[in-house]
Amino acid sequence: MLNPEGKRISEFAAFVRPVQNPQLSSFCKELTSIEQHHIDRADDFAEVIGAFEDWLNGQKALMCSWGDYDKKQLLMDAEIHNLELPWLKDYLCLKLSHARLLKLREPVGVKTALEFSGMNFEGQSHRAIEDARNTSRLLEHHFDEWRELFKVIAQ
Repeated sequence: MLNPEGKRISEFAAFVRPVQNPQLSSFCKELTSIEQHHIDRADDFAEVIGAFEDWLNGQKALMCSWGDYDKKQLLMDAEIHNLELPWLKDYLCLKLSHARLLKLREPVGVKTALEFSGMNFEGQSHRAIEDARNTSRLLEHHFDEWRELFKVIAQ
């Protein structure tokens, strides 16, 4: 979470115990470094969403991610679990916004976007919390340039 000045002040991280595919594939484990015991001990989707909403503490927030996959996945899981996610209504795809900001022909991945901004990817690729932290670094870096866009979305 960033404050209104664009500085990171808090973060939320939790594993979700999958319902449809409870056993992690070797590919998934290798790609993310997540181990089966992390998933086996995790809360279910509804519990994690409840904890996330408690963490939000009623604050109005603009949800952002690099690409729209995360939003789509959250909406699909919410439908499966019969949950509503009103906080996902205000959403910004930073990948597309970054491409427009830099006048790129095609959007780029987080790693390339960081390199364009003189930074390196930190942490384990394809691990949600690390991807979120790196996306947050880009958001902090370009915060003043994106500030007007945030105001438009908030209206």
